[in-house]
Amino acid sequence: MRKTILALITIVPVAAVLAQEPQAPILVHGARNPDENKAPGNPLANYGAGPKARHEAAVAAFQAAYEAASGLHGDRAIRLFLLSLRREPSPKTLYDLAVVCARDERWDDALSFQREAQQQAADPEVSKLAASEIERLQTIQDLESTPAGKLHRKFDMRFMQVLKARSQYASLNELKLLTNLDNTRWEAPALAGILYAEVHNFQDSLTAFENAARLAPPDRGGNLKKAADLARREANFNEQRISADELWEKQQYEQAAEHYAAAWESSPKQLEIGLQAATGYLMADQVEPAVRILSRMRASATGEMDDRIGAMLKELGAVSDEAKRAARGLGASGATSAEETSASMRKLVGNLTSREMELAARADPPLLDDKTRIVAVPDDEIYGTQAGLPLLSTDSIYALYKRDQPAPSAPPAPAEPAANPGSPPSPAPLPPAPAKPAPLAALPPPPATESAHPSAVARRVPGDLPVPVTSDPPGALVTFGDDDNLNCTAPCQVSLSTGRHPWRATLAGYRDALGVYNIEKGKKPPAVIASLEAKRGFVSVESKIAGLPIFLNGQKTDSRTPAQLKLMEGTYQLAVEIDGKLVTEDITVRDGGLLKITF
Repeated sequence: MRKTILALITIVPVAAVLAQEPQAPILVHGARNPDENKAPGNPLANYGAGPKARHEAAVAAFQAAYEAASGLHGDRAIRLFLLSLRREPSPKTLYDLAVVCARDERWDDALSFQREAQQQAADPEVSKLAASEIERLQTIQDLESTPAGKLHRKFDMRFMQVLKARSQYASLNELKLLTNLDNTRWEAPALAGILYAEVHNFQDSLTAFENAARLAPPDRGGNLKKAADLARREANFNEQRISADELWEKQQYEQAAEHYAAAWESSPKQLEIGLQAATGYLMADQVEPAVRILSRMRASATGEMDDRIGAMLKELGAVSDEAKRAARGLGASGATSAEETSASMRKLVGNLTSREMELAARADPPLLDDKTRIVAVPDDEIYGTQAGLPLLSTDSIYALYKRDQPAPSAPPAPAEPAANPGSPPSPAPLPPAPAKPAPLAALPPPPATESAHPSAVARRVPGDLPVPVTSDPPGALVTFGDDDNLNCTAPCQVSLSTGRHPWRATLAGYRDALGVYNIEKGKKPPAVIASLEAKRGFVSVESKIAGLPIFLNGQKTDSRTPAQLKLMEGTYQLAVEIDGKLVTEDITVRDGGLLKITF
């Protein structure tokens, strides 16, 4: 009797399933002609029967979606991920679908799918990844909800890129553009103040720190003012030292000594400059000011410098020829001081980013893969034309997902009391077989009439609406959607259907431009305008003799050495004029690179 009951429990559900599903041949792995196994109207039957077959069908849709997402076919990837979820729920599929929605700036959908993935994830690694994404997406959603927030995020993304740049000159140029983008943010001028100090431009460093202190919150303003004071002292030091060097060359030692002394007052750690001031006073027979400055320097001098100061104090104003030669050879150690000063500035300024900035600028994470080996079978839901239909910007992907989820099963009815107390109880009724999944075309179906649901997908009809396309500069190839054949060279005109159309503009020598173009039903479509940014690099041109005119490809420029040139990516012939002759060198400029050439 027990064996008979177990046999019934095993056989009856299969019979119920077969009664629900159309009878179709099961695909035999390795069959010579897979089309012989195709079951019209029910692609799932091609995978066989049972939970394992349903799992393989879900994996097949997942892998096709992963491939589409990797090839930047976003709408197709979304549809196939939804198909995979309909065949078999999976936290990994929910996570990847959220990532694709985030790429398409569908922030509400992305956040909803990540929350669903976290709730369903049995794998702690997937749950951890989903939690991290929820924090990022919540931050982005909050920012993208207002125009001010969108500007804030745009600034954050570009600022984080500047922090990663290696070229100081390229970073300074980008920071100027960022300041023009949003002149209320303090982070850009604060970073500019540090970078200007690192290239020994303390006057601009001072201006930048003063602007940063004015814009920063009170808890950051005090340290920014201290950084400005450092820049001010170094700027004064450089100004006084330059004036002193010029006077020294003219052998006006007393005046030179006064400027060296003023420079040393601005930066007391520059003992070499203080020693130069004392030497200038001694060479001008001004013993008292020399002794005065040497005495003050000795209070902080150590080692060899202390010995030198002591020897000069003993000699007082008697300066020998050897001492004169040594005095002429003394030089300021400004480079070391500048490095120490910029390091002090970085310490004062502290961290220039916040957790919100890092989250707002963080890139979309990579997709999770599934490398399960399955045998390809005919599957119209994956390889049919419906899987490639575009989605409108008004479509809620999460709503489509929830619509296709099976309704919760009703609780079982209470068992009726037995008619005969002595008879054995009747077996509980078997649960109904799962309903056959709907075809992919239901995600959502093409509109049949004007009264179709507003989230219905618009079919792409050639010649539907003429759309003008322009690019800056002209000549860019603009491609729309997943169709590589739907493109034109701007300025031009294309025919597009109502709905969303992602586009990419490419032009040699320029960075690719990306965008999403939306045509609303019943409205005249505006022009597509693609603005491309030139690929540029920086060339630092120096020479042993300053002030040499610089030539580029045989043409004289307005620059003289030393100079920094900002050039488009490419090859050039760089030259300087020395004694009436051009000395040339062939250079290659890379995008974002810094090339240093010394003649």
